[in-house]
Amino acid sequence: MDEFDMDLVGRLRQALEKHQIAATSLVVGGPGKEVWDFYQGPLTIGLVPRETRAARIAHIKKASDFAKQCGIQAVQTHCGFIPENPNDPVYKETIAALREVVGYCRNNGQNFRYETGQETPITSCARFRT
Repeated sequence: MDEFDMDLVGRLRQALEKHQIAATSLVVGGPGKEVWDFYQGPLTIGLVPRETRAARIAHIKKASDFAKQCGIQAVQTHCGFIPENPNDPVYKETIAALREVVGYCRNNGQNFRYETGQETPITSCARFRT
């Protein structure tokens, strides 16, 4: 979703109930340009790009609030191409951003789901220990 209009909460809840659908996660992306390839992707996707990071953190928090009102117990996003090197300043900044959104979702009683795939398994594990 791109916009989280609280007027949609009731309509969404009714539609889910009517059609007996369990919404297990609200998927959120953006705002801003995101290019889904291995050339521009590392520069545009997720919480990694400094230029869009603050707006995206705010957007994920709005998504979490919307999901909470809808009874959706998880928020999900692609966090971006997080650097492999833990000494890279962008790595540290991105981990701090992740902690912020994870904490926000936790306070809303939700799980935060982190899409992954391009990282090595060792790097993915290290993120959870950081």
